[in-house]
Amino acid sequence: AGLKGTVLGKQQVGPKLTENADAYNAYLRAQYYLKRATKEDLEKALSYYQQAITLDPGYALAWVGLADADCWRANQGYVPMTEGYERALQVTERALALEPNLAQAHTLRGEIKWAYQLDWHGADAEMQRALSLEAGNVEVLRQAARLAAALGRLDETLELDRRAVELDPLSVWSWVDLGFYSRYAGRLEQAEAACKRGLELSEDLPQAHWT
Repeated sequence: AGLKGTVLGKQQVGPKLTENADAYNAYLRAQYYLKRATKEDLEKALSYYQQAITLDPGYALAWVGLADADCWRANQGYVPMTEGYERALQVTERALALEPNLAQAHTLRGEIKWAYQLDWHGADAEMQRALSLEAGNVEVLRQAARLAAALGRLDETLELDRRAVELDPLSVWSWVDLGFYSRYAGRLEQAEAACKRGLELSEDLPQAHWT
């Protein structure tokens, strides 16, 4: 589902998005800051997600983004793990109450089960559910690939990451993930090529340089 017409004008919107153009614009700004992932940027992302939700409380994707930002803050040590993940879990459940078949919400619940609750089987079930709902979503593919790697399924990981870069060749993180996990699989030439591609898109990305 997607917006039809211009973002700032009148539009018809799919059920997973919003009919409120201002809420959608706030969501886009939040997504931009979320991907930058510094402490200050994540705080800005939270503010914009909350703005989107205030404008449209039924905007399920904005609730998912709010939860995602809390996961990032917990992972980076900007807030205590328990505080960040417990809040993220509550917000994710709110998103699923609004949209039970929202792939991004199932993906995030899988990430919380994996990274915080240490429920590997539950996490895998959530990722598979997300893939069944939206197999063409790059973020769903990336997170499913990360979990598959943690479970030792590297061939599956690389296949998912390759699909992600094919679907969105401009996704920096997809190239970095492909490089990172190719390295673990011993495919060093593929790893180097993927990281170089990521650095062409964002030359200051530490993870690409490190890999």
